Amino acid sequence: MEQFVVYGRMQERSPSGSVAGSAPHIAIAPSNSIDSITSSKPASGSGLPSSPARNRSTQYFTRLRSQFGPLSRKTEALSRLACLQRPGFEQLDRLAAESLRLSRLIERQLQDGADLRSLVPPDPVWIEDLIEQCSDYQDRLQRQLALVAQLRGEAIELRDQLNVLAMRGRDRTGSLAFDGLRELTRRIISELVCDVTPPVLHPRLALEVLSDLLGNRADARICAVAFASAQAVARVARVTWLREDQVELVTAAALLQDCGQLLTGQAGEFSIAMSETRQVDHHPSIGAVIVAGYRNAPAGLAPLVAQHHERLNSTGSGDRTGAKQQNGFSRLLAAASRLERLRLRFAFDSDLLTPPDLAEGPAMTQFWAEARDGVWDWEMARKLLIQRDVPLTLQAALNQADHLDLLQLVDVA
Repeated sequence: MEQFVVYGRMQERSPSGSVAGSAPHIAIAPSNSIDSITSSKPASGSGLPSSPARNRSTQYFTRLRSQFGPLSRKTEALSRLACLQRPGFEQLDRLAAESLRLSRLIERQLQDGADLRSLVPPDPVWIEDLIEQCSDYQDRLQRQLALVAQLRGEAIELRDQLNVLAMRGRDRTGSLAFDGLRELTRRIISELVCDVTPPVLHPRLALEVLSDLLGNRADARICAVAFASAQAVARVARVTWLREDQVELVTAAALLQDCGQLLTGQAGEFSIAMSETRQVDHHPSIGAVIVAGYRNAPAGLAPLVAQHHERLNSTGSGDRTGAKQQNGFSRLLAAASRLERLRLRFAFDSDLLTPPDLAEGPAMTQFWAEARDGVWDWEMARKLLIQRDVPLTLQAALNQADHLDLLQLVDVA
């Protein structure tokens, strides 16, 4: 552990660069680079800092305390929310706990900085960084809480639909009708009207929420991929000048893509092997047969469900029809399904404290590499990625890609 001086206070920094007890990416100045804003040099013949320096320091810390007051109260209120006490919600609880810990650390530092007797007060710039980090955690927590509430409401509706398809429940209409799913699909699409790139629920948190709601981890995986894929394809389809019924079609197919797993009993792996010798997985075909029984369903719905694992190089886990049988919609759904499975898999190596571009960077990088190798339609892959916070290493590659020809999305409705 390397010792660093934080303006008169000794703290330890781990080999990874983070200060013990502080956020990982908060920069701490080494002992030989003290900022001149709060110079600790005492006046001649005095044991205290000079009066002008002391006044500047007092004003600075007074402003920081005024800035931090509302944030501190909001952090305390968020940490007491009942939903954070639910067992299994580890991601939300950890983010709330870290926000509260940072808030209390800032409070102590501000108190020390306001002490005029202190020869070497804490650096206010460092405290500003802490306040910014705490505010970011708080905003992230609020967004995720809102998305959790939204997901729970929509997941109940999707669960009822999947239970009917899997013959676990009874359709209230007396026949297998698409009307109920159409309402859910339209609601998901309408949520994107005002925001083309809305905040995304962390995959690991989504799995925690759905496991708590459904009581079954396998069903939770199916629903997590379904909702994430539906939002991804809806974002792309909605900004591609498609008709309303076409956007609705591809979004509904994303929600129903893994309904065949409910009958085959497969848990649904997040990562599909790239080997061409992989055993054929029949759940897409089974799902297509089930969906074909829907009354009032769009004509192209069943084929999209059947092809949601198909790849351009015919190495998918479905019937391996390859590029010849795929239209623009099925290419978009297949690419989105793969991206969301990769995000869910890599999410277990990160948490809500990790910035989104760092947490999902490995998944996006692998997905883009597969697209460039001809596994997925690279234009669809690019359109899916530009909706997200991609790592800097990918931004240049995406900017160099040619304009997406949206006429590929043929009308299959």
